[in-house]
Amino acid sequence: MTASDIPNSESTKSASHAGLEGAAVASAERRRLSWVHWAPLLALLTLAAVAVAWLVSPGSRLFPPAEIFLDTRRTAEISKDINSTLVERLRILEDAVQGSQCTNQGLLVLPNGRLLDGTLPPKSAGDSAADGPDPIAVDAYLPPPPERMRVEQNVPGDVGTSTIQPTDLLTLLESQSVLVLTFSESGENLGAGSGFFVGPDLVVTNHHVVSDAGTVYITSASLRQLHEATVLAIDGPFKITGGDFSLLQVAGVSQPFFTLRDSTETMRLQNVISAGYPGAILETDAEFYDLMQGDTTASPELSVTQGIVNSEQTFDGNTQLLLHSALISPGNSGGPLIDYCGRVVGINTFTRLSDDRHINFSIASANLIQFLESAGISLKVDSGLCSPMAFPYRRAEN
Repeated sequence: MTASDIPNSESTKSASHAGLEGAAVASAERRRLSWVHWAPLLALLTLAAVAVAWLVSPGSRLFPPAEIFLDTRRTAEISKDINSTLVERLRILEDAVQGSQCTNQGLLVLPNGRLLDGTLPPKSAGDSAADGPDPIAVDAYLPPPPERMRVEQNVPGDVGTSTIQPTDLLTLLESQSVLVLTFSESGENLGAGSGFFVGPDLVVTNHHVVSDAGTVYITSASLRQLHEATVLAIDGPFKITGGDFSLLQVAGVSQPFFTLRDSTETMRLQNVISAGYPGAILETDAEFYDLMQGDTTASPELSVTQGIVNSEQTFDGNTQLLLHSALISPGNSGGPLIDYCGRVVGINTFTRLSDDRHINFSIASANLIQFLESAGISLKVDSGLCSPMAFPYRRAEN
């Protein structure tokens, strides 16, 4: 090795220093470029976060706002009333199961020989049902599934007439409940709610579901097609009028329609079902996605929940509210609350979350009847006591 092969230390240092300075400059340039590069993505993420916050916040049209009119004292009173109802319900169930026995089929048979849903158990493993094929009257502690409940529905006949036909409760709900979609004048989708037929071409929903809409559409699995609806009459906003109703007319349809309960008898502890299209479920419904993409024949699945009426309240001296445990959430607004005879007992309107308790509010059918009669609508009403009918228990086929 010669002297010329040995690196000069000063030149090496200088070169190294220059190299480090160049790397630092390049690194700084990359940092400056990376912020510029990421800025559009950060802006898009910010916009997406704002959009999601708007959709789920009170006041958005996807999830219409709950009316906040209950102060802390009133909420505490309601919670106390619900607690007393639940205690009473528990006592009734405990008394009912005293002396009951479990069969080898896994069924709990009460001392009166019946199941908790009021029907008789199969006599043996090979029997299809002890009660035969026809529905029977039940005095149920726990209601049978909706598909086993036998009810009557109003089916349109000639102009201005209708006939009564028997069906099961689930079919009744699916044929007479609808998804309500609202759009602005410019065609922007404002949100979704629920509704139900009270006449062959008449649908009821909440006022707050359609209040800002330029155009309203309805659909259901029974209708199999998106239909435009016209607003005929309204009562709302709730905090001003004490009502939250909108009457829609749907041209070109003739659907079975609900009977409305018209009675002053208490609903406390009675079994009820809510039906509608909650937004949380629509978000994962493939049919709803197809509908929003332009397939007007796509129809989302109807959601149903069971519960009991916990409490009855009066708001502002006139509006009757039913507080119940048939869970509803944003998107259920305007859907029916029905008893086990298939009659509308209320219209689901808003919810309140307090102390980890989900309180479901429906405006009672008495106020809905007043609204519809003031609009000149001829209704099917029933003031009799509900005597539920159920098809007997049947063992699952192997």
